[in-house]
Amino acid sequence: ATATNESEYDKLLSVSELNSVIQRVASEHNMQYANLYNEVFYHIIDKNIDINSMLPDGLHPNDAMYKIMFYQYLKAFNLAPHYNIVN
Repeated sequence: ATATNESEYDKLLSVSELNSVIQRVASEHNMQYANLYNEVFYHIIDKNIDINSMLPDGLHPNDAMYKIMFYQYLKAFNLAPHYNIVN
């Protein structure tokens, strides 16, 4: 997601809108849903991590970002240990 494509509502859904659709469909089918987009970025903000250091090419996550994403999935599905495995 970029600032540019997030504002092109006539062409694409914003990440927020897309997550709302996915969450609704998951709920309708009695499935668990994790909003990884928000959780990862809240973690990055909370830990004062430079997002550019996590997306070396500006789009794809590096290993450190994948570790954060994995941990956020564990938390979302109550599988995470009671300690923080990521920095």
